[in-house]
Amino acid sequence: MTDDYKRDGELYKNKNSYSIDYLKDNINEFTLWAILHTQTLTPDFCVEYLLVPNNKYAKDEEDEEIYINNVLYWQHHITKEDLLNCEFMKKYKENNKENNKENNKENNKENNKENNKENNKENIY
Repeated sequence: MTDDYKRDGELYKNKNSYSIDYLKDNINEFTLWAILHTQTLTPDFCVEYLLVPNNKYAKDEEDEEIYINNVLYWQHHITKEDLLNCEFMKKYKENNKENNKENNKENNKENNKENNKENNKENIY
């Protein structure tokens, strides 16, 4: 990881100095690893900004390789349960449930159409 990404050096000089709101507002100014290494974070921040799949905040391949064990190592005050039960994770799970329900409905409609076509063919012959 390189300190020359925009303002990472500020984070290393001012460890644990920035608020979560400041970090959110300036997320594109820092690498995610620099934030993880230097700031005291909340479970919600970690899940939303560091751990989500296909992370839109990742600056490079290294940022994409942040896992729960990395968060637990660098953020001693956070537990695995904190991450799994935080508000952002609850919303994430709920959205996935809704998306899965919609996908299932669409799949069922398609399957019913196919079955009806097959049944109609059989009735013709």
